[in-house]
Amino acid sequence: AGMLESGEAMIDWRGPTNPDLRWETTDQADAGIDIGFANNRVNLTLDYYWKKTRDLLQNVTIPSSSGFSQMMINSGWVINQGFELSLSAVAIDIRDWKWTLDANFSLNRNRIGGLKGDQYATALWSKADQVFLQRNGCPIGTLYGYKEEGIDPATGEIIYADLDNSGSITEADRTIIGNTNPDFTYSLTSRLSWKGLSLNFMLQGSHGNDIFNYNLTDITMSNIGNITKTAYEGRWTPQTATTATWPKPTAGYNRTWLVSDRYVEDGSFLKIKYITLSYDWNNPAKWLQKINFNFTVNNVYTFTRYSWFEPDVNAAGTNPACPGVDSYSYPSARTYSLGINFVF
Repeated sequence: AGMLESGEAMIDWRGPTNPDLRWETTDQADAGIDIGFANNRVNLTLDYYWKKTRDLLQNVTIPSSSGFSQMMINSGWVINQGFELSLSAVAIDIRDWKWTLDANFSLNRNRIGGLKGDQYATALWSKADQVFLQRNGCPIGTLYGYKEEGIDPATGEIIYADLDNSGSITEADRTIIGNTNPDFTYSLTSRLSWKGLSLNFMLQGSHGNDIFNYNLTDITMSNIGNITKTAYEGRWTPQTATTATWPKPTAGYNRTWLVSDRYVEDGSFLKIKYITLSYDWNNPAKWLQKINFNFTVNNVYTFTRYSWFEPDVNAAGTNPACPGVDSYSYPSARTYSLGINFVF
């Protein structure tokens, strides 16, 4: 691929031609059941799926003597399996009162296989290479790096775990430090009405997923300016030597930061997606059938322990090999809207 912009020609090389390259192939099986209770006031749907994709298209590193750095090949397979449970119910339907609920619960498990050995997804950025591990038996979204054992009270520097007991920190000390896949996701939509007045809201959540918070790599503790409150309050000082969670500030730039579980956070959340209050004024005039007044708040509130702006993030965009990354992601805005609709 190439482009011409502002009088400058650039070519984006994708690697050498691979004559053995072929399409991915997929086998899939689905099974489902629908059940209705109480004259269909309660409806339950359960879907199970299993999907295996073979000959995955992947970019792999090749010897630079070839004149290229990467080549696209077919390598490995991935299995996705899980189920989705949906519930729809009319909880109340008496005179002027009506209350309906729609709930959804889903989980997915995936694992990789058929690889010749460990490999890594495309590097995120310069400070975060080889973060997403691709290993047989592990899921897509496996985070790989070093484990920390705290801050050295004497030096104020990070202590990385020497997992192979070699006496030094090397690449052999890296291990699995997180998984960006949720244990399960869920949602609930409620609609309550009384005569012309109605109140609707939606909850949405995810549980058990990790987030790789790339934003924290900007905190190098070269000074105490332009850092988060958590880093400032948790920095090493002679007074906080035994309780510090961040290393001491230093004006030098020779400190080595390793990709570690420091940048991995629990991304579980429960979000109030929206709340809508509306009122229907029926037949206000002979020539007017109805006037609807409505007020809606979107992105009401998010319950989470994630330290940054928004836990529902995916900075890697359409790259399925790097899910759950937060890199300068703009937070979702809370919006308020007021509307009036006329029906003639």
